[in-house]
Amino acid sequence: FESGGLGAAHAIHNGLSELEECHKFMHGEKVAFGVLAGLFFADKGKDMIDEVYTLCESVGLPTTLADLGLKEVTDEKLWIVANRTCVPEETVHNELKPGLPDAVYQALKAADSEGRRRKASN
Repeated sequence: FESGGLGAAHAIHNGLSELEECHKFMHGEKVAFGVLAGLFFADKGKDMIDEVYTLCESVGLPTTLADLGLKEVTDEKLWIVANRTCVPEETVHNELKPGLPDAVYQALKAADSEGRRRKASN
């Protein structure tokens, strides 16, 4: 479990930690968003995505990049996160699909979009 159980979530945490805006947030908050992005990275189904977002919402964990201090998120910042997430020694490479920056970038955008959509509908 120590190496195989980490996967994308902790690697995304490390990517988010590259951004000054995220420094004030706790490890678990960044990992929680990493879990959400990891769902999209791993192509999980809608039911699982809904279940995990609902859990995060119910306990007050971040579900958008704005919740992590990234109110004005730019593509440049997302690429910083995606590239750091995918350095060779990162745990994203424990996932079943290749840990490529483009896939992480798309997962970050999808997770943020879903979180914003859910907030707007509440």
